[in-house]
Amino acid sequence: MIWYIFTGTVTFSEEITMARSLNRVKDILNKVKHIQKEADKKKEKEAAKYLTDRCNKISQREHERLNVIVDKQTGQLLSEPVCSYRYYSQLMQNYRNGIKALGFRHHAIKHHINTFLRKYGNKKEGLHKKLDPHLPIEKLRENIILLRANTVTGSDFRRDLLSLRIEHHAYYMFEPKSAIKDWIRDDDQKQLNKKLHTQILVNPEWVKTLARNLLTKTEPSTSDLCIGIALASGRRLTEIMKTASLKAVDDKTLLFSGQLKTKNRYLFEEISPYQIPSMIEAQIVVKALDKLRKKTQNDPLKYQNVFGEMIKSEVKKGAIKDYDHNKAVHKKYESTMNRAVRALFQNGQFSLKDCRALYTEVTYENHLKEGEARSAYRHRVLGHSLIETQLHYEAFRLDNSVQSIELAEKNNHEKITDLQKSLSAYLEKADNDVVSYARAPKMAVMHEWLKSEVINGLKLEKMTPSYIRRHCLFEGKQLNLNTIKKYLKDFIQLAQFC
Repeated sequence: MIWYIFTGTVTFSEEITMARSLNRVKDILNKVKHIQKEADKKKEKEAAKYLTDRCNKISQREHERLNVIVDKQTGQLLSEPVCSYRYYSQLMQNYRNGIKALGFRHHAIKHHINTFLRKYGNKKEGLHKKLDPHLPIEKLRENIILLRANTVTGSDFRRDLLSLRIEHHAYYMFEPKSAIKDWIRDDDQKQLNKKLHTQILVNPEWVKTLARNLLTKTEPSTSDLCIGIALASGRRLTEIMKTASLKAVDDKTLLFSGQLKTKNRYLFEEISPYQIPSMIEAQIVVKALDKLRKKTQNDPLKYQNVFGEMIKSEVKKGAIKDYDHNKAVHKKYESTMNRAVRALFQNGQFSLKDCRALYTEVTYENHLKEGEARSAYRHRVLGHSLIETQLHYEAFRLDNSVQSIELAEKNNHEKITDLQKSLSAYLEKADNDVVSYARAPKMAVMHEWLKSEVINGLKLEKMTPSYIRRHCLFEGKQLNLNTIKKYLKDFIQLAQFC
């Protein structure tokens, strides 16, 4: 065991800063409500200036607090944020979701819509009716999405439609900065390219046997049931744990309802139940889902809703369209399921999401329609349309010569099985975020200690807050447990390791 002792000093104010969450949804929404209330008391022109000035100010202060400073002319990022780029982007989205949930309209919504209608009113039939500024804001949002679905990419109409401001002015002030969005987009592309250079070889009979064994255990664990159902049906984590309903049509077919994401994921349209292939005997899957629900329905949930309020609930509660509850269910089980998948597959490269790819690859030959390509089959049974999602699935190939599942470089088929190496590389990705968090030297010490421990053989399942607190010392003392949790969640995002 290697012990790290940091000899620097940490002020009381830095301790308070570390303990305080960066998420201020509730505070931001209270300010927006106050601004709107005060604006309603003023005359139109005065109210417009008051709204824009005050909303601009709260956005500016929030970005200063997060140390996200950009050049107004070039758009380049001039500072290092106090959190990761992805956390910042998610934080801005939380603020925007909360502002939308308040139901406030833009103070100049009539002007914006009428300007748009004067330009395009005679180009699209029924446009005036769909964009009537007196419609409820929820209906306007839905109509804009429907209109967008039928636009031509690159057209002036599409560009102006997407620029149409109907939300409260504050909503637009919390748009993530373009420099950070560009970085995330580039990083996503790099990760995709890396995946495309890796071939995943899988023995189909091993997958079927694994799914059947997991679901027919005498005393299966929650992760056994969830992973088995994911392999056998290709459903998502939250669908399995909460929303999905499965009925056996015949021994090889399931009737599925309760889908969450759709091709147009911004609409909550009702999706009729549809048939999907079952990798193993359908009745086994149905019984396993029933057993899983009985086992977990009373599991407690604690989460923030869109307004920043702390909610206490249970897995069985919450409507199928309750976004915050669904997200809480996913968050509760994601880390546990990912760890279990890696243990079963004996490789740190995989997560529960890969069970969907295995499902489509193993079931394709026996369930495709005449002339149906793999991409079309995936879209039919999973609902995917994004090209990057389809490309990731292309990495999976059936191979009866392998014992279970293996990774190989496409050029030379060299097997990749070193979990510690992949875990170490994953931790190194957070180096810049940790080092740039200068107000918290504890983070850098903890990060270097953990990387060293992983190189020396520390297993993923031992990387818990309690373990780190016990073995990583700061000035000869144990670290604050909340600081460790923040590091694992916000900086290295351990639950996302895949």
